[in-house]
Amino acid sequence: MNYNSTFKAGLIVAFVLGLLDIIFTFVPVGSGGPPLFILIIGLLLGLITCVCTALVWRSNLRAAFWAIVVTRILSSLSAIPAFGADIPSWIKVLVAVQIVVTIVDLVLLLKPNRLVRDQQATTKL
Repeated sequence: MNYNSTFKAGLIVAFVLGLLDIIFTFVPVGSGGPPLFILIIGLLLGLITCVCTALVWRSNLRAAFWAIVVTRILSSLSAIPAFGADIPSWIKVLVAVQIVVTIVDLVLLLKPNRLVRDQQATTKL
């Protein structure tokens, strides 16, 4: 598809966030880490995000686009309990950065006019 650069950047950021969800599932954090079910949820959300990003990039499936939006929101919401947990401050900073990047990503994705208009169609005679 012929997307504008803002939407492409949003898809790339969503894909990277999905990959990070997958990677952080397998990073050992010790006894203060998240419960297993949170790790599994993060893994599933990351996988769904990555697959749907590829589908939107290739075929502009509307359902896949909304799946990206929903999985990114759920991923950020699942990270919020980290602020109340007894974990190192640097992890809390990483969680805060992830939430801010997700908000920026959603703005990039949900901005109107994501398709680039054909130059010939918009040329006035």
